[in-house]
Amino acid sequence: LGSVNGATLLARANNDDHRRVQARPAARSVGAQSALGRRRATPELVRVVVGHLADRVLRRMRRAGLAGRTVTVRVRFVGMRSITRSATLPAPVAATLTVAELAERLVHGALADHPGEVDITLLAVSVSNLVRQPTLQLELPVDTGLDADIDARTEAVQGKTGTATIKV
Repeated sequence: LGSVNGATLLARANNDDHRRVQARPAARSVGAQSALGRRRATPELVRVVVGHLADRVLRRMRRAGLAGRTVTVRVRFVGMRSITRSATLPAPVAATLTVAELAERLVHGALADHPGEVDITLLAVSVSNLVRQPTLQLELPVDTGLDADIDARTEAVQGKTGTATIKV
């Protein structure tokens, strides 16, 4: 081993190690999966399982003060063949219903791309592109064409109560 390596091993064996401790890196994604056995991929099964998985994932994310932009689903077919689909949202979300609906659409899209596969054995949902978001950000339906109305109402509230009330 040589004198240098031998001395190093002896020191570490005696719990004498002066190297800096490397902290664990922050999570890059949060996910959950459910093994289903061999089940027919019905819309009801997908809705129930994906809803449950999204609830588990988002509960953990909210507890950690996180929100994410990219939702990924994995579908495993009989024979261990897996496919994934993902979508990236324009803004981070921490709402279970938003992620569940998007994940359900992704699973149905993946199943539609493989019409010969009727049975599935696993579903998984994960959220990545994580950002710190310690407070819950309510989501408004801003794509309804009412942007001018929202702006006018926001300015009216800010005019009465001050600009610190609502931050845009």
